[in-house]
Amino acid sequence: MAASNGRREDDEREELDKEHKTLLDRIRAVFRRSAKDDKKLIIQNLRQELNEMERMRNEKAKLQEDYQHKTVYSKSLEKKVAQLEDEIRALREISKETQERQLSENQETSSAMQQHQRCAGTADELTFITAELGRVLAVVKVASQSAGNLKRLGSCP
Repeated sequence: MAASNGRREDDEREELDKEHKTLLDRIRAVFRRSAKDDKKLIIQNLRQELNEMERMRNEKAKLQEDYQHKTVYSKSLEKKVAQLEDEIRALREISKETQERQLSENQETSSAMQQHQRCAGTADELTFITAELGRVLAVVKVASQSAGNLKRLGSCP
């Protein structure tokens, strides 16, 4: 009996060892599957991060391109504004010169008009004097004719 007990114990031990080994294999398989799942999950997460980084890189490139266009446009506007300011300054200078020239011309015209008025006054005086002289000459002529007639008539010594 002792031998059969020993054998039975050995068989039980073998059976337990087999069960133990089977359980260990199953645990290892679960860990392997879990590791594979974890690796798949990690790979999936890395792909998502990679896609997000690619999207962000594209967005950054677009923003840089937009910024470049806006910078170029801004510089072109600054040049245009500077040109317009130069034109405004030039037009103001021309306007100032024109106003000064017109003022000078107005002063010359005013001076000429005053001179003309003085001359017109003189001309009016000359016209009046000429008219008076004409009348005086007419009177003298009449008087001269009268004196001639009187001489012929013998009434004048």
